[in-house]
Amino acid sequence: MKFDIYGEEFELDFLDADEMERIEAAIQKVQNKNKQEAYVGLTQSQLIRKQCQTVFDFFDEVFGEGAHKRIFKGKCNLAMALNAFGEVIKAKNNSVQEIRAIRDKYSPNRAQRRAEQHDKGGSAPMKFRNGYKGKRNHG
Repeated sequence: MKFDIYGEEFELDFLDADEMERIEAAIQKVQNKNKQEAYVGLTQSQLIRKQCQTVFDFFDEVFGEGAHKRIFKGKCNLAMALNAFGEVIKAKNNSVQEIRAIRDKYSPNRAQRRAEQHDKGGSAPMKFRNGYKGKRNHG
């Protein structure tokens, strides 16, 4: 899957186990860092820098060293950082749905139903709103 993040193009394959493992590890580091970091007593600017650095580290780990410099072009903007991070997370979550769709498409139950339909000599019966089930006309 190709990503355009603030004008920089990257590619991730969420269906590749090794790549997904690397992404999951990077996400876990972000979550752990947010749990461990002490934000008490920091100024607003220090807080922004610290949170941005966590996101920058994520992008460098996922896309390669220096990726955050290409993406954010020297800016340390928390909204930009969180939006970019959110896009990667959203794409990862969408890949889970894609995996389920592929799995369901080739699941034994679906294959069995299709084989049974074929053995009966046709397609599935049509269903009408009034509950009547009729055979499809293939003529």
